[in-house]
Amino acid sequence: MPALVSVIIPCYNAARYIDRSIKSVYEQDWQCIELIVVDDGSIDRSADCIHAWEPKFLLRDGYSLLYIHQENRGLGGAIKTALEYINGQYISLLDADDRYMPTSISEKAKYLDDHPEQSIVRSNGYIVSGERKWLFTYNAREKTGDLFEMLMHGETFNWAGSYMVRADVLLSFYKERAFYPSRFGQNLQIMIPVSYKNKSGFIDKPLMEYIRVENSLTKERDPVRAKEKSVKNAYGYLDIREHIISTMKFEKEEEKKWLKIAKGIYNRRMLEIGIEYNDIQIIKKAKQQLKNLGQYTIEDRILYYSTKNLYVCYILRIFRKLKSVWKE
Repeated sequence: MPALVSVIIPCYNAARYIDRSIKSVYEQDWQCIELIVVDDGSIDRSADCIHAWEPKFLLRDGYSLLYIHQENRGLGGAIKTALEYINGQYISLLDADDRYMPTSISEKAKYLDDHPEQSIVRSNGYIVSGERKWLFTYNAREKTGDLFEMLMHGETFNWAGSYMVRADVLLSFYKERAFYPSRFGQNLQIMIPVSYKNKSGFIDKPLMEYIRVENSLTKERDPVRAKEKSVKNAYGYLDIREHIISTMKFEKEEEKKWLKIAKGIYNRRMLEIGIEYNDIQIIKKAKQQLKNLGQYTIEDRILYYSTKNLYVCYILRIFRKLKSVWKE
């Protein structure tokens, strides 16, 4: 009997594309899947779209679909609810607007079956934007490096649908399924604790599609509101990183190290936002914070001077190139 895989799809007003994600689960070639769809307070036709799939899952051996409706609590709140109902040996998360390739579940589940010493496996995938698509990564380090370190430094992708984890490892961290109901960073909440002091694997094959939805309701055309949303998102990710670090029970010095790095990631993002929206106040504050943290890198200088002094920017680029040659 193959291992049961629990697939979680959080859904909020996803009637336009939820069929696509559920269909991609139904068409998997793995024979034992429970799909848990948490409707996080949708006010469109999401529920009707989800219910339409229930007879198909009921008639397919080894498959089940559980629909749960709740008041809107955000992605973290939806996943927290789903974790109370999972029965699988392995867990995979899929966003409502993305899709798996037909062998995505089987290849990851078989990988974990064959590598009992590993707690998480990721795969490559495609970012899809209209008629264009490209791979998540070509970077060898992202495929073979220490996943925990890369996640903590913000140096690798963490999209839902790209990974599968062992349920027992995840739930040993989240006692009583106490998942932080944040609206940000739900994938980090899963991947960081599972990869800490545990081995991870990578299947260098595109096994899912991360689809950028055109004219998405999450996009904001008004630049003032767009900037506010970007700032809110940046702070939300800082909050979730700080929460994860506080619950990891690191030694004191290690905790201080990761909190400092989390603040660096936040301020680097704020620097980017300031430059994107030409907000001098945000730029100056983020730059100073990075300096205070000792994390104002040559890349940050290049970014900063790219909008002020192209000559200085050019000199810094040359210096960065020489520096990389010296390291070799």
